[in-house]
Amino acid sequence: ENGDLAYTVIKQIGTGRCCVVYSGSAVRDGSMVALKFFRRGSDYEGAVQRERYILDTFRESQHNMVFCYAYLTYRGMHCLVLELLDVNIRQIIFKNDRHGLSPWATCKF
Repeated sequence: ENGDLAYTVIKQIGTGRCCVVYSGSAVRDGSMVALKFFRRGSDYEGAVQRERYILDTFRESQHNMVFCYAYLTYRGMHCLVLELLDVNIRQIIFKNDRHGLSPWATCKF
């Protein structure tokens, strides 16, 4: 409804216990984003709240974290509109010969 918060889903890029992540683009300017949709239900409310708290707390640029552009609800699902990175955690682990990640490797690339 709000053109500033309108996005087009392109494809699914990840899934987990709490959410599904899609790549998408902003209708307004075509910029690429990650759309993280949390599953419906009270079981997932805590996950949404924790993630929003962390993203809001470390929003300043000196923290090396994914940037959260917006938070919205769509058809009863919570959605975070995030910076789209060019790699995901599974790709990083695979490049590391599946030996896990050191603390420095978990920084945003």
